Amino acid sequence: MRYKWAVEPLAQGSLSPDGFWRWDGVRWLPSGASPDPAIAIASSPRSWLATAGAIVAIIAASLVLAGSFLPYVHYTGEMAAGESAWPSVFNGGFPGAWGNAFEPILVILFALAASVLIIASANRTARAFASGALVVLGAQTLMMVVGYAAAGASYGQLQAGTFVGAFGSILLFVGGIMSAGSLWLRQMPGR
Repeated sequence: MRYKWAVEPLAQGSLSPDGFWRWDGVRWLPSGASPDPAIAIASSPRSWLATAGAIVAIIAASLVLAGSFLPYVHYTGEMAAGESAWPSVFNGGFPGAWGNAFEPILVILFALAASVLIIASANRTARAFASGALVVLGAQTLMMVVGYAAAGASYGQLQAGTFVGAFGSILLFVGGIMSAGSLWLRQMPGR
């Protein structure tokens, strides 16, 4: 017995059996119909990975802030007049050290702004720029903390500010990578 397979051409405007796709005569396009809110969220231009990365970056910014208040080293040697044995980034322990506070303040403000942009914006270019900014801010802040630690370790014992600041900067970097990774994820039909 011989079988004939007849393939009927789809009419323009035909819907897929699940109702989520419409045939335009050349390709399948999303129909916009989604009876399940979870499917609508999964197919939105925003990604859960981008949102998670932005939340990680917000947590990281608070850790960078805490690390800037905590002392990064305890100097064990003899101190000059007016110097602190427990310096932090925000309290450098010597006259004129207040200038060091601008860098972490700007990092925290830019990280928060980039995180809000990632969460709030559906524009892929804006999210890509903000994700890249988080990656760069994390790497730059880690180098700042390593610099303070290297300078202080030769004269004293490293303290909590070094470790909290380093962990916060690494989290900032990871949050940026997560957000950037969301740009390469492809949404599967029917998710």
